[in-house]
Amino acid sequence: MSNSRKPGFDEILDWIEDRLPPEEAEAIAARVAADDEARAEAEWLRTFGEASEGIVLDSPPSEVRAEISRRFEGFAEGRRQPGPLRRLFATLTFEGGMQPAFGVRSVAPEAQRHFVYSTDLADVSFSVRLRRGGGLDLMGQVLPNGDDVEPDEFGVHLIRDIGASETALADDLGEFAFEGVSEGTYEMILATERYEILIPPFQLR
Repeated sequence: MSNSRKPGFDEILDWIEDRLPPEEAEAIAARVAADDEARAEAEWLRTFGEASEGIVLDSPPSEVRAEISRRFEGFAEGRRQPGPLRRLFATLTFEGGMQPAFGVRSVAPEAQRHFVYSTDLADVSFSVRLRRGGGLDLMGQVLPNGDDVEPDEFGVHLIRDIGASETALADDLGEFAFEGVSEGTYEMILATERYEILIPPFQLR
């Protein structure tokens, strides 16, 4: 293994969480120090871990809990055997500026902002739209890059910097939505039985 290679996300995570033997941890530390992108990922993971310690996810609505239970029963029946949880760090690959959502002829055009985050497992696209009555609507879609997961396997957690959170389920097209969201700094976690996609802090305004 070349010491010049940028360490992978899983390697950085194992190093930060002290799951590596001393010699391997020392080697990863040296490779992180030598790579700007790896240092940025390591710093974000440390920050995310510290913030996550104080976050308690709210219980989802009854219909969401029922759907999660239905999916879990499917796993228990052997339709799909979950393996060890794998965490993936998403990178921002596109961000669009504010623009009219309903065209220039709209009497009171709603501004919309677009984000796309990417991982090897799936891409996550979402738009943020100003509501006419105040607040924001966030509408997104998770798009798997292969056959390893289905779009409707994902649960989506939207976590605000003050510790509040909301939960939604993706449908069979991978679409999800949060309505009436307040302005602020947020993180997003998209989770299946086997994977977590972590989206770093972003501003909603």
